[in-house]
Amino acid sequence: RADETAALVRESGRDSTRGASSSSARLVTAAGVLVAFAGVAGVARAVAWSSSPVALGDGESSPLGRETSAPSPACDRTSELGSCSKYAEDARDCAPTTDWSVDSCVQHADSASNAGEPWISAYYACVNGVLDDVERPYAVPSARRGKAWFLELLHEMEIRDGPRVTPEETSEAAALGVSPLGWEEDDASIYAAASAYLGKDADERNDEDASKRTSDAQTNANDEPYVWAFVHVPKSAGSYVTEVFRAHIWRLRERGDKALARRARVAAQVRARKNARANDASELSRRALLDDSGVVDASNDYDDAYANASTNVAAASLGGASWSAYLSTNGFVFDDGLFHPLYSGMSYAPVMDLTEPRFRDAFQFYRGAFDDAPNDWYRPGAGAAANQNSPLGMARSFHAGRREIFKGSLAMGFCDAVRAPCGYVTVLRDPIERLLSHHAYSCAAGAEDRAGWTAEMRLKGSCDLDPASYFEQMGGVDVSVQLLAPRANPASRCALEQAKRNLRRPCVRFLLQERLRDGIGKLSATIPGFAGLDEDPPESFLNAPAMGADVGMLSTKNQVAGRLSDAQEARLERWRRDEDVMRRLRALAHREIELYDFATSEYDKQWVSGGSSVGSC
Repeated sequence: RADETAALVRESGRDSTRGASSSSARLVTAAGVLVAFAGVAGVARAVAWSSSPVALGDGESSPLGRETSAPSPACDRTSELGSCSKYAEDARDCAPTTDWSVDSCVQHADSASNAGEPWISAYYACVNGVLDDVERPYAVPSARRGKAWFLELLHEMEIRDGPRVTPEETSEAAALGVSPLGWEEDDASIYAAASAYLGKDADERNDEDASKRTSDAQTNANDEPYVWAFVHVPKSAGSYVTEVFRAHIWRLRERGDKALARRARVAAQVRARKNARANDASELSRRALLDDSGVVDASNDYDDAYANASTNVAAASLGGASWSAYLSTNGFVFDDGLFHPLYSGMSYAPVMDLTEPRFRDAFQFYRGAFDDAPNDWYRPGAGAAANQNSPLGMARSFHAGRREIFKGSLAMGFCDAVRAPCGYVTVLRDPIERLLSHHAYSCAAGAEDRAGWTAEMRLKGSCDLDPASYFEQMGGVDVSVQLLAPRANPASRCALEQAKRNLRRPCVRFLLQERLRDGIGKLSATIPGFAGLDEDPPESFLNAPAMGADVGMLSTKNQVAGRLSDAQEARLERWRRDEDVMRRLRALAHREIELYDFATSEYDKQWVSGGSSVGSC
C-alpha cells in the first residue's frame, strides 16, 4: 500500500534572487514525478501486532554525531508588533499569514489548473514561496479558536442529551460486559448513570430556570480539538502512526457506541420504573378506597411491574429506533455511509485523507465550499452522512465521544478551514536518520516504481549514489520546515523560525520518532480524545473483513529491511561510517538539524500542563 505520494514540483525552492540552495529547498523530483516518501507498497500482512519498544521506535540508535549549535538569527527590521519582518540572512521580507482559509495555496492551484498547469505542481510552487514577493509562512494562531457555531450546537446537545461521552463513561459501559443485552445493573447504578449522563426531557427543561440549564452544560471549556490534522513528515513513521490513529478512531467509535447503548438502556429502565410506580400507586389508591379497615395491602410491589416493563422496553431500545428519540438533535443517528477517500471502498470510519490526490476535495468540503461530498465518497445507496462536514455533524460526533483525524503532508493550515475545534499533531525524526532512511528507500531500494530515480538511473537499472550525493543532486532535504511553515522558501530563516513557533502553539503536539512510545503514551494520558491510544488495537479492528487494520504495517512499522540485498546493506553501512559523506549530509541538513534540536529541547515542556493547555486552532 502506497500510503502517500508527495506531489510533483516544478519549482525548485530557490533561485538566484532568494539566496538559498535549490538542492536543499526543493522536493525530490524524478521524471516529472515527485518521489513517494512514505509508504511501502505491497507490505505483506503479518500475523501479529507488536507493541514492543523496537516496534514503537524506542531503543533506536541515537542521533549520529553532528554540530548542534544554532546561530542566533540576526534581524534587520522588526514589525510594529515586535516580530522580525526581515532576517539578515534572507533576501526577502518576512510576513507570516495566519488565515489559511484565505491564503491557502488551494485558490492559486485552482486558477493555475484552469489555465492548464497540473494542480499539485502549482500548489507546491505556492507552498515553496515561489509566487510571493515576500516570505509568507503559515503561522498557527496563538489564540484559541473554539469555533462558536460548533460550541453553540454542542451546548444545546448537552442540555438536551446530557454531557458528551467521556473516557470515564466508556470505561463504565465497558465494565458491564460485551453485549448490552446481558448487562445487569442495580438501582443505585441505574440512577447514578441517569443523573450523570441523561439529558432533561422537554417538561423538565421548561420547568428549570434558563440560567440553571446554561450552568449545567459542560461545553468544551478547554476547546479540546474534535479534529486533529496529522502533518505527515515523510520517512518519520507516518504510515505506522496512521495505523495507530486508525485503530484509535475504531476504538472510540466502538466504546462510544457502547456508552450510548447504555444511555438508551438506562433511559428505558428509568421510564419503565416511573411507569410501573405510577401504575402501582394508582392501584394502591384504588384498593385503599375499597378496604373498609383502612389498611392498604402493599403486597403488589411495584418492583415486580418495573422488572417486567423495564426488561421489555430496554430490549426494544437496543434495536436503534429509540436512539433517534433519545439522541434527539436533528432527529438523526450516525450513518457511516461516507467513504474514506484514501482507502477505496471503505466506509467513513478510519483516519480521513489529506494526501495530495484528495486534498483539494477534503479542504473545500470541510470548509463548507460545498455541502455534498463527491459522489465516490458515498457507499452505494447511502446518501449524505448527516452533513458530517457541518458544525452540526461534527458537534454531534464530538458529543458521542468520537474524533476525526486528517492525515497528509499538506495538513498544516487545515484547521483554518474546518468548522470545529481543531489541533495539529506531527512526528519528527532525527534529520540524518530520516535522510538515510529516505535514501535507502528511494535510491537503493528503488521503491514506488523507481520514482526517486533519474532517467539515467532507470537506463542503468540502479541508483548507486551515496546519500550526500543523492540529495545534492535530487534535493528534498528541508521537508520538515516546508511542511510545518508552508508558503515560504523552506531554506529561509523566516520559514525556519516560524516552524519553531508553530511547534510551540498550544494546539500543536509533536512526537519524536526516537521517543515514539513515550509520545503516544503522553497523548493518551493528557488529552481526553486520545485516551486509550497507547493500548493494543481492538481485536475487532485487527480481524475486520473491511475497513480494518493493516496488520503488516503495525507489525513491521514500514521498514525497508528485507527490500535490500546483502551487498546493498553493506554499502549503506559503509556510507554511514564515511565521515566525508556524513559531513556533507549534515551541511545539507543544517536547517532541519536546527529545527529538530529545537523540538527536542521543547518536547517535554508541551506535556507539563497536561490536556488543560490544549487549545483549538
